[in-house]
Amino acid sequence: FKSITAFRTFDGEFFNDNDGAPQPVSQLIDIFEHEQFSQEFQLLGTAFEDRLKWILGAYYFEEDGKNINPVRFSQAHIQSGGYFDSDSWAIFGQGTYEITDKLSLTIGLRYTEDTKRYLPDQFFEFFPIGPLPLPPCPGTGLPCGVGDRVLPYVEETTDAEELTPMVNLAYRWNNSFMTYLTYSDGFQGGGFTQRLFPPDASLPAFDPEFVQSSALGFKYDGWSYTLRRNGAVFCAEYTAI
Repeated sequence: FKSITAFRTFDGEFFNDNDGAPQPVSQLIDIFEHEQFSQEFQLLGTAFEDRLKWILGAYYFEEDGKNINPVRFSQAHIQSGGYFDSDSWAIFGQGTYEITDKLSLTIGLRYTEDTKRYLPDQFFEFFPIGPLPLPPCPGTGLPCGVGDRVLPYVEETTDAEELTPMVNLAYRWNNSFMTYLTYSDGFQGGGFTQRLFPPDASLPAFDPEFVQSSALGFKYDGWSYTLRRNGAVFCAEYTAI
């Protein structure tokens, strides 16, 4: 049995003068706070006179924080960015069976649920040279002014769940040379646009992305294991919902 626990926190403030001029033409400020926790449990074992090596596990991850981005243009000061909160959990299993002393088969399966939440906090702060002919603000029909929202102050959520398999067939020709063929599915959850202009009535989002990956390769250890050479050809096909 194995337990892996991790915790990380990060706070930072950054400033970037994009234009390089003595006048304040384009300046960005980044205020970042982040905290995350993860926990993984693994149960490992063998069976069938050690010909089968297996692992079962569970994984949990959560994070929250903020990324506030004040943008200072010579014509307008806008606060962009917002607050985020995510969590993900998964259960998985994998086994490697030695069909012969040289040929082995590995099969794995993982189920994952992923949830991301985002609260945009984006609004007009100041117009150094006075009102601008901006597009109408969502919900008002009037040109945007100080205090008007670039995006509604409403939390949005995206969810994804997926069952992802993996299979690998490996053949060890001798103690130094092994070839393999593998196939796996994977995915990453969707998300939201962090910084936006012009104003919009809803928060733009992107869907989860999926990948089908296959590879054919070899691994070689020679000269009393002082030389290692690995090679592979692979194909990864990406799709979205």
